[in-house]
Amino acid sequence: MLNYFFSFLDFFLSFWWLITPFLLTYLFIEKYYSNNLKTFIKTKVNYKFFEIIFPSSTLKKIQLMDNVFTSLHSTAESFSPAKQFFSGYFPLAYIFIIAFHDKNLKFFVGVDEKKEKVLKTSFYSQYPEIQFIETVNPLSKFKFNLPHPLYNGLFFNINISGPYNAILLKTHKDIESLPEEERVDPASVFWEIKENISNKEWLFFIIYALPILSNDLILGKNWINSYKAIIDSLIGKPSPPPPLPFSYYLHEFFRNLLTGLFKDITWTPFSSPPPPPFEFNIGKIPPENKEIIDKILHKVEKPGFLVDFKAFYLAKSDIFEKTSSYIPNLILSAFKNFSLEKINVFSLKPFFSLKKGERFYNLKNFILNLSSFNSLKKHSAIFIKVLGILKNEASTELKYILNSEELSLIFHHPFKPQRFGFEKAEPPQAPLS
Repeated sequence: MLNYFFSFLDFFLSFWWLITPFLLTYLFIEKYYSNNLKTFIKTKVNYKFFEIIFPSSTLKKIQLMDNVFTSLHSTAESFSPAKQFFSGYFPLAYIFIIAFHDKNLKFFVGVDEKKEKVLKTSFYSQYPEIQFIETVNPLSKFKFNLPHPLYNGLFFNINISGPYNAILLKTHKDIESLPEEERVDPASVFWEIKENISNKEWLFFIIYALPILSNDLILGKNWINSYKAIIDSLIGKPSPPPPLPFSYYLHEFFRNLLTGLFKDITWTPFSSPPPPPFEFNIGKIPPENKEIIDKILHKVEKPGFLVDFKAFYLAKSDIFEKTSSYIPNLILSAFKNFSLEKINVFSLKPFFSLKKGERFYNLKNFILNLSSFNSLKKHSAIFIKVLGILKNEASTELKYILNSEELSLIFHHPFKPQRFGFEKAEPPQAPLS
């Protein structure tokens, strides 16, 4: 081991004059980028939170929220690694919170203060009588940290998975296709949940939603084309051949160059190999694939949002001992209402998992609880960091793409648990900039 160390030290001392400038340049660039990002977060990330009270006269027009999300999508912008490097800037997501406490159900919206006017205009255009009550971040009112002698909590990421690598949740179209007596608002389960949350408990469903452009390769992930590729695979269309490596073209260039010394050759421009032949036959598509194709085509018609879901449960310690065993099932059953059978599956993943017998359990539990609780109160899920100025990749907790209709079916004032019919809503109007 020492031999490796001395070899490295000898190499460094021999070439320090060459290594040091590169190392210092790298450290300077990293420090410059890190400082710009921290400055932006401290000075420019200013959120306002509002409790929203839906007017009773519009509760049965569930599609109004779809129009609201469509209007909010007008703030979508492309993400630029270069812009973040020089200014620290990244687009800020909307925060939608569904809160349960003391058998009450409340709705909150968090918005960058620069987009407050757009937010209110989008809601007022559909709900003229809606009320906005400015408040603090609903989670920041918990002045204590966890672990705490009087309180305990559970933190969950809500994950979505499926066999087709596509996120397809219920939409208005899915419910309208049912017989009238079977039409039930999936969000009506929230009424049942609120009855199970006492005045010593708090439950929050947090939805982070960032409007994205379909041609944004970093945040938009080229989602329209990726869903079209899923359709191609479902209809049996063979995938186009992968592009040939650069080494192939290099080899062909020198081969033709040498061949040209002895005979005439025709130089042709580089081109990708043609796709394999394909004859479309709708009769050969399985019925279950046709259903998924219809849902994908319906999904890509609406604007997209990059989304993440979290659930947070807090209770007095004496209550927590009795409820902690069934609360995860309560949360999961709520979100399963929004999934489509055999297409997507919701699951809960704890922020962290420790075993009682693990070394330094108490210390790790303290640090991880403290970190997770503070992360929730600061909504660190909205932060976006590019992985390299020349890379089309970014680090973010926002990972699922939902359209405006899928989001609206989750975040709206739910109907009472009974059958209902949809009332038509006017198309959205562009919000004032």
